[in-house]
Amino acid sequence: MLTSKHRIFVAIILSLIFVLIIRSAYSDPTLFEPENIYTDFIQNTKNIKAKISSFFTLNFNSTDNIVMKQSNNENNTSFLLPIINQQNKISVSPTIIFPTQEVLVKPTYQPRQSKPTAIPTKKSVITPTSTPIPSKPIGLVRPGKNIDEVIEEVAKIACIPKPMLYAILKNESGDRYKNMSVDTFVLYNTYNWWNSDRITSIDQICNFTAFNNKTGIIPTDSKFAGEMCWIGDITDSMGPMSISSFVWNAYLEREKSLMNQQTIDRRVIFDALLGAALHLKNVSLYKGTNCDHWELKYVVKAACKYLSMCQYNLFNSDINYCDNTCNTYNQYSSTKLDCSQIDSVITNDCQLK
Repeated sequence: MLTSKHRIFVAIILSLIFVLIIRSAYSDPTLFEPENIYTDFIQNTKNIKAKISSFFTLNFNSTDNIVMKQSNNENNTSFLLPIINQQNKISVSPTIIFPTQEVLVKPTYQPRQSKPTAIPTKKSVITPTSTPIPSKPIGLVRPGKNIDEVIEEVAKIACIPKPMLYAILKNESGDRYKNMSVDTFVLYNTYNWWNSDRITSIDQICNFTAFNNKTGIIPTDSKFAGEMCWIGDITDSMGPMSISSFVWNAYLEREKSLMNQQTIDRRVIFDALLGAALHLKNVSLYKGTNCDHWELKYVVKAACKYLSMCQYNLFNSDINYCDNTCNTYNQYSSTKLDCSQIDSVITNDCQLK
């Protein structure tokens, strides 16, 4: 009985014979013609040693050595079969190169780099031009028992020179609030004073400009609503600073935020002065941080824009609003302005020269 090793050996021999037969068929296609099968098989078996040797070489045939041979089968159908020219074999033998010395390729160590730490740059600090929002809401009774205390507080909030506020207030309301009793001043510095029980005559409404200057009519939310005071302006200005509704509404939300109060009105002394201060600061184009004094050009620029002109005629009288502002400013300022230079710094349509 054949052992497993014998069976493996026989299988290898049979496989080699099979491969040899196939290779012989490729070299000579007539091998499998009936008359040649027995003869060629015997011949190939006798030369098995040579065949096996040539089989294990890497001697392959070039396509240039292939010729075509015509063959006829028993059905007399001719066709062309390739025949390899054995005399012109191209011998290709592999060449194995062994290194003469060991080559070691060591990896280059690249230390892990941490992300660069950004060097902080010094940020520019924007200096606020007004004081922080009050921590507590300003009540219905506004701060200040007289005009000086109100201007003091408003100037701090808006960062505007106090002389500027004194000057515009005098232009719009004269000295009406200057020598007022504390009791009366507090009344007109309280929200909704126009409906107070202490308001008993229409003159109290009209004298403190709690009416529409364009129509002269007292508004519907006030005592003596619909009554006529007088027509004193081309705009619907109202209150001690004669602020139009257009200008008032432009700064309304800002003023609410600064006061931490939602109910404000231009008929209240404090509210009117703060609204005017925000407007004056804006139209003056002053961008500095000095809250105590402005140069002449900023003072007259603010005054001119507040009225929309410097010179005007009222009841056949020529009035210079910018010149009056400068003179009053000097009355309340330790640093005097040269009011004679107004015409050299600004035009009547409020353009700086």
